Amino acid sequence: MAEAKSPGRKAFDQFAGNDSEQILEMLKGLHPRVPDIITENIFGPFYTSTLLDAKTRELMAICALAAIGHAPSQLGSHIGVALRIGVTPEEVIEAVLQSWVYGGTPAALNALAVAREAIDAHKAKQA
Repeated sequence: MAEAKSPGRKAFDQFAGNDSEQILEMLKGLHPRVPDIITENIFGPFYTSTLLDAKTRELMAICALAAIGHAPSQLGSHIGVALRIGVTPEEVIEAVLQSWVYGGTPAALNALAVAREAIDAHKAKQA
């Protein structure tokens, strides 16, 4: 009998969509405990909350990751998820532009480049 998935794992699977297993395997390659740390300590307590809808949560993640300026892989992942759940490319760009004020010009320019790549990849999947 298959083990029931935890709330954090269910939230992660919803977030990652069809790529869930592949992402978890990649994370496991970093260290065997990383998938559990992410699903149970991030997705469990934060992504199961119903106080924010998924679009708002992803736009906030995009702003934060763009502002810190040193997480292009995570930024691209969150942009991809945002686009998949209905955030428009224009909203993604606006979120990155909003982060400019807080993260500075280098971080914003890097984030815009990541956003462009993620938007182009999303459009290519849709074609």
